[in-house]
Amino acid sequence: MKRRITSMLLAAAMTITMLTGCGSQGKETEKTDTGAIVLDMYHSWSTDSERGAALDKLIQEFNKEYEGKIEVKVTINPDFPAYQEKVKTMISTDTTPDIFHYNFNPNDLSRQKSGKLMDFSEYMDDEWRARFGEGDLENLTIDGEITSIPFEKAGAVFYYNKEVFEKAGITEFPKTWDELLEACSKDTGRCIYSDHPGDRSERSAGGDSGRTL
Repeated sequence: MKRRITSMLLAAAMTITMLTGCGSQGKETEKTDTGAIVLDMYHSWSTDSERGAALDKLIQEFNKEYEGKIEVKVTINPDFPAYQEKVKTMISTDTTPDIFHYNFNPNDLSRQKSGKLMDFSEYMDDEWRARFGEGDLENLTIDGEITSIPFEKAGAVFYYNKEVFEKAGITEFPKTWDELLEACSKDTGRCIYSDHPGDRSERSAGGDSGRTL
């Protein structure tokens, strides 16, 4: 995680520097009194959680290592649903922070297709690419651009009624998304999706498959 975060921060800082040098319009590059480039980071991990504390430690180490050159300033919103909505609003109003995270949803690519996210492709050398799992970057390459960096995966839990499936002629649980969508199109009643036991809701197949930066 440390190497991924460091690579991402450096790439973001280099991009801001290049855009400033080219006289790019838009968000003015913020600098500290010592001339260090300021990166605004917005995330939802409270520092009283384990992952939030780990991320905070990495940021502090990064700021110390690049003191006088780059400084990461963090804003935290632990209310994740509200956080997600604010990210969408910030993108649409051109007030997006330099770095933020969100759940990747293949059914909603509005952020990736907004034209307002940085393309990491030119910074994705073989060494950095090797740090990711098979298929991770491919899944996040939209229209030839890598605008998201994977950093967390979570498994989704599905429950189904065997009797209902059998009546619909489905003898085993689908192994692919296409098979699942086909099963849901049959007369099986409702498709039920759940992230956690005891917290089930009706939802179309797909959903959030991971978090990205």
